[in-house]
Amino acid sequence: MCHCACKQQNWKNFQTVLPFQIRKSLNLHEGDVLIWEPTEEGDVRVRAVPSYTEYLKSLGGQIWKTAEEADSAVKEEDQAWD
Repeated sequence: MCHCACKQQNWKNFQTVLPFQIRKSLNLHEGDVLIWEPTEEGDVRVRAVPSYTEYLKSLGGQIWKTAEEADSAVKEEDQAWD
């Protein structure tokens, strides 16, 4: 992985070009989806995801570590509504 810092200028309509070194090290291709996330520290985290569906699927990952934990949480919630 590239551990380089690259200075980049925003273009018209705030478009930016990812430097070649970063595209190559992350194996990015035209059409890949990037998620831009601001951090509380004022930085921006950029992640490449295989597809938007994969990104949405991963959102619960920080809540439940396994599918069994997720199933258990759903069952508990279902029981609370009975």
